[in-house]
Amino acid sequence: MVEPYQAYIAPIIAQVGLIWPLPVFLAFSAILTLATPWVRGKLGETRVRKRLNRIWSEALHDVILPASRGGLTQVDHLVLTGAGLLVVETKNYRGRIFGREREAQWTQRLGRHGITFPNPLRQNHGHTEAVKALVPGVRVIGRVVFTNSARFPQGMPPGVSSLHSLVGDLREELGIDLLSCRPE
Repeated sequence: MVEPYQAYIAPIIAQVGLIWPLPVFLAFSAILTLATPWVRGKLGETRVRKRLNRIWSEALHDVILPASRGGLTQVDHLVLTGAGLLVVETKNYRGRIFGREREAQWTQRLGRHGITFPNPLRQNHGHTEAVKALVPGVRVIGRVVFTNSARFPQGMPPGVSSLHSLVGDLREELGIDLLSCRPE
């Protein structure tokens, strides 16, 4: 004999059996959406790390330092060069990038869609200040590197390089022959 409540619950259980993949799919989609920028950032950092390691043997990556204003700051790349310490912030953005050296916000344009983000030069300035506080008297140079997927239609601001132009930009700024930096 079927209990009266079972007559009401059986159709619900049958429906839940059919829709159980939906919450799993939604949760998986949410995780991918949240993780994608992080993964893209890590892939960009890996590309820049490989480029820096080809030039210098004294390079650290993903360094956590005390911030000059309290708390901690994460430096993507910290390199000992013949001209001082190089602090590099990596951005793996694609599309057209619009921003000037002193603007608080920059814009990434993907087609007609625009996304604002904090000026990475300001972010890296905080990193360079943290390094300066730890090693007073040592020259500290900051550089923001965008991977080759980004385009700057109005030109790159000072202190910004593409992965492709990085070596030439550093050669010019540091005034040293980068090919002779890494011992064979």
